[in-house]
Amino acid sequence: MKVEFRTAWLTQILFVLSIFLGISNTTNSFAEAKKAQDFPNVTLKTQDGKVVRFYEDLIKDKIVIIDFMYSQCKGTCETGTANLLQVQKALGDRLGREVFIYSITLDPEHDTPDVLKAYAEKHGAKPGWTFLTGNAEDITALRNKLGLSKLSPDLRRKLGLALINDAKPDADQKQHSGMVLIGYDAFNKWEKASITSRPDHILEVIERMKPPRTIPKSFAALVLTPEGSATVKTIEAKIINGKPTWQPDDISASVGDEVEWKLGSGPHGVRITNWSTVKDQVEVVTVEGQQPFNATSGRNDDSTQQVGQVLLRLKIKSVPAPAAITFNCIVHGIAMRGKVSLAASVAPAAKAIEASPAAAKVIEGTAQIVWQPNDISALVGDVVEWKFRSGDFPHGVRITNWATVKDHVEVETVTGQQPFDATKGRNDKPSSTPGQVLLRLKIKSVPPAPAEITYNCIVHGPTMPGKVSVVAASAR
Repeated sequence: MKVEFRTAWLTQILFVLSIFLGISNTTNSFAEAKKAQDFPNVTLKTQDGKVVRFYEDLIKDKIVIIDFMYSQCKGTCETGTANLLQVQKALGDRLGREVFIYSITLDPEHDTPDVLKAYAEKHGAKPGWTFLTGNAEDITALRNKLGLSKLSPDLRRKLGLALINDAKPDADQKQHSGMVLIGYDAFNKWEKASITSRPDHILEVIERMKPPRTIPKSFAALVLTPEGSATVKTIEAKIINGKPTWQPDDISASVGDEVEWKLGSGPHGVRITNWSTVKDQVEVVTVEGQQPFNATSGRNDDSTQQVGQVLLRLKIKSVPAPAAITFNCIVHGIAMRGKVSLAASVAPAAKAIEASPAAAKVIEGTAQIVWQPNDISALVGDVVEWKFRSGDFPHGVRITNWATVKDHVEVETVTGQQPFDATKGRNDKPSSTPGQVLLRLKIKSVPPAPAEITYNCIVHGPTMPGKVSVVAASAR
């Protein structure tokens, strides 16, 4: 059930006209004022005691899930929390980076920050899922404004929610709707979903919040994206099974994209090994709190152990020859190397009308005895391909939950691939041929909870694990 604000399309039209006429400041002021009306900027407090403003700090320009609950609730809240835990698992590292979950208490008198912190820890909530309390009147006004107060009996029956005792006044804080609000402020897109929905349904709604793949033909030459929203591709420096590696270590980027290197675990720093070749084709973007980068030598002068710290962010201005940025680690040298392949950007008009084929997501077995990458998400209709990259150790893939997922995938045959036994769900023999495909699967439907394909290597077993989280495809 979609909740559309009346000005959504008008705001987008004005945004396009602002670009064309050069009046973006006027339009942005209009949009900001309208959003401030739609979202009360009340003050709340997190489970860590931090004071935040609802719109400015939590909602603005983010994809969010908003849930009302209270810690002593044993019915709808417990079911809802369990569902959101599954959503958290499926989102993986997207939680807190692309998507944010906010659970706001309906019982602020009891649910102090300490109580909410204990509740979050008990249920295993991770960073990116914030629990909030505040003034009771502010919270009531907020849920009423968001349309998450009591639903009519007919609508509750239709949604499969338990009926509420109508003798109780609606002012009762604990008489909540059993719904969550999911949306993306930057595009003014919002939908409601039942908190008791299957987790994959909530994930479908999240996928629909992404920027549109196409825009009206009359605006084909204009890009309807918020200011400063260039595609950022993240590469993390990690220690996996005692081995240093970049995740991922081989990506593609287009002119206009930004590539960010950051610390996942262990001491690392980045060195652009062909800096003299590429430095005039890129722009070093400064990020608050990042590790200092020496633009003369093309490297961090010092390594860092601060998890999450940005090492370097580059904006691609043009394509060098050869069309790649090569890099390694200032601590681990060539044992930890990677590459960004570059391509010219596609004109916006072409992007607006191009088809959306199934995405091929490649997972490679590497010399570091690790899959690259080893934790990805895939939509129904996507194709996931495992292959052998290179190294002294051969690899083969084993789908460890094959009995659960086999009816939800289709094994595709590729010329020259390593034979795959569809009965056992594994390669019978490993491969040591660089570039050879080990397995190619097309996702037909979402497997049962926890909705993922788990795998390891037939040579190295559970020391080389990996996971593909599967979500239903959004409307293409």
